[in-house]
Amino acid sequence: MSEDGLFHIIPDNYVVLRARGVYRQAKLYARNAQVYAEYGRGFVRLMGQRGTTVPTVSWEPTPLMFSVRFTEWEAPAIKLIAAE
Repeated sequence: MSEDGLFHIIPDNYVVLRARGVYRQAKLYARNAQVYAEYGRGFVRLMGQRGTTVPTVSWEPTPLMFSVRFTEWEAPAIKLIAAE
């Protein structure tokens, strides 16, 4: 992953976001070795225990999504591995 500080799309990978009972599919992005999802006009960072940087938004993996392995609860460093 690039360390240039920009958001880079992770091709063919999506996540389902849930906010206040509403579900929507979002594209995944990488930025500085962390994974983000498109949300509104910006991005939310995916964290451990299916949380995000927005307390009212959680995420669910999809079959096409790469599995996100968190090395710490807040996920400062993550590894993407192909879903089985």
